[in-house]
Amino acid sequence: MNKFCTNCGHELKPEEKFCPSCGFNTESVKQAKESVSNTQNVNSYQNTNQYQNANAYQNPNNAAFGNDDITMKNMLAQLSQKNQTNAIIWIVIGALQIIGAIYMFAFYDASIYTLAVMAIGILNIVAGYKDYKYSKELLQRPIAIISRYESMTPIVISLIYNVLFGGLIGVVGNIYELSIRNFVVANREIFQRAENRNF
Repeated sequence: MNKFCTNCGHELKPEEKFCPSCGFNTESVKQAKESVSNTQNVNSYQNTNQYQNANAYQNPNNAAFGNDDITMKNMLAQLSQKNQTNAIIWIVIGALQIIGAIYMFAFYDASIYTLAVMAIGILNIVAGYKDYKYSKELLQRPIAIISRYESMTPIVISLIYNVLFGGLIGVVGNIYELSIRNFVVANREIFQRAENRNF
């Protein structure tokens, strides 16, 4: 590729640093171009870093918020999903119990037992709705998680009245609810920090 003097246009040999026609220093032009290129690269790097830092700040899933916060958010998301599943289980169980009670009422008798089964079914649907509502709330305000699951008394009471009046189908919901309790207890420290942080 031919090389020309940027001052007078005279053709230069590749190794010539000064123009033989006008004496212009061709190396000074090269150095100036390199300086401009380096400045642009530095600016591009700084802008990229600023953009990444801004995104890290705006995105709560980024490392700017720390691994501990990400772990807490993931655990809360898992607990929320488990509560939604639990809600569906209890609503289905409650619906089946009500259908069974209606069937017994229509074809057998309207005994106190039949009415009790229907009442338990309604209670289970209400409990399912509350679990679903809680699954949404704990993502916004993760408070009282430990106190909600620490005691086994509510699970035991539910198990007793479901076995007595709702049949073995109610045991399924209690077993799953027990697994949620074990999940919370096993990760007590993480959920405690989430309560204290209260995102």
